[in-house]
Amino acid sequence: MQKKEVSGLPHLRAYAAAQQLPILAELPDDLFTLAQAPDDPFGPRRGTDIAQYSDGSITATSYKAFNILKLTQTRFQLSVLKLLPAGAVVLVPGNPLLTTILALLSFLYAFVEAGKKEFEEQDARVLLSIYKLGSHCHFSTLPAMHQQLFGETISEEALRASIELLASYRTVRLHSNGEVEIKESIQLSRQ
Repeated sequence: MQKKEVSGLPHLRAYAAAQQLPILAELPDDLFTLAQAPDDPFGPRRGTDIAQYSDGSITATSYKAFNILKLTQTRFQLSVLKLLPAGAVVLVPGNPLLTTILALLSFLYAFVEAGKKEFEEQDARVLLSIYKLGSHCHFSTLPAMHQQLFGETISEEALRASIELLASYRTVRLHSNGEVEIKESIQLSRQ
């Protein structure tokens, strides 16, 4: 897919006028362009791991930057505090390059950990039910799939609460017509 390019000068002129900044009227229109990046052919870089254990329990963990916005104040403070010991450990006397690389890796690890959301078992079961029905399904088909997979019924209220939680983390989307759509890549594993 080709990038779409437009002249950036009208946007610059509008901004300058709004900010009451002087700008030369004789600037050429092709002075600079704004380009739209092509769509990523591999889709969004986010995913959820669903693990089924031999004892029948199930977990789901979502990894994406958006999850950081949902951190509680306490969890955010703890994730920042985790950087302090990591930074102290990576001090390598006489080798600033190695110290910098190790510090960046420690920061990256802390960022990934902060972007991790572990869902409760009920939410993980609902997500697995949606996954087993395909990337799109109707809300009304979920109780039967849940019953088939886990041998238990789930109330409509509990099902709706789980879907709303999953939607608030942008793991699924609930459309107005009752369709449920998975928005992340799902990796299923048996432990």
